Amino acid sequence: MRHLLAVLLLCAGAPLLADEAAAPAAPPPRANASAAPTRLFQLTLLRASNHGSDELTGVSEGAKKAIRDIHDFLPFRSYRLLDAALIRSSDVTKVQLDGVPPQRYDVMLGFRAAGETKLSIWTFTVTPVRRGGTPLPAGVAPSAERAIIDTSFTIDAGETIVVGSSKLGGDEALVILLTALPKSIH
Repeated sequence: MRHLLAVLLLCAGAPLLADEAAAPAAPPPRANASAAPTRLFQLTLLRASNHGSDELTGVSEGAKKAIRDIHDFLPFRSYRLLDAALIRSSDVTKVQLDGVPPQRYDVMLGFRAAGETKLSIWTFTVTPVRRGGTPLPAGVAPSAERAIIDTSFTIDAGETIVVGSSKLGGDEALVILLTALPKSIH
C-alpha cells in the first residue's frame, strides 16, 4: 500500500436505540462519552479505469472480494489503490484520504450499533478538499464544495462493501470501500 493512515479518535457517543424501519438519522449526543464502545473501520480509496489489464493492484483480500462481487455493475477493468485509512471511532469521525495527486478528500463516517453484529452507517460523505489558490476579491464568497458521495446504509461486522464511485473524467473514477472490522480484531 502507498501509505496507511492510522487515526484513533474517540468522539461523542450515540444512543444504541434505533428505529430500524426509518432511514438512519443523526443521533443526539450521549452524556457519558467515555462509556461509548468503539469500532474499527478500514477505508479504501481506489482509482478505477478501463485501461490496463484486469487487475486489483495493492488492494486487500476483502476489497478484492467486494470488487469481484459487483464487477458486472461497474464498467471498469483495473483498480489501483490510492490511499487507505484505519479508523477507530465511537460515533462520528473524519479523515482525509489522498486521491489523484494533488487532490485530497475528507471522508466523514457516523455510525451506531443496530444489533449484535450489524452497524447503521447514518452518514457517509466524501468531499473534495479545497486547494489553496488565488485569493477571492473582497465581497466574493467561495463556492461551496459538494460531497461527491453522500449516503447511509447498514453493514455487518467483518463485511467489506463498495460504498460508491465518482467519475474523474474520461473513463476513470474514484471507488471507495468500507470494511467494518470484526470485534475480535479490536
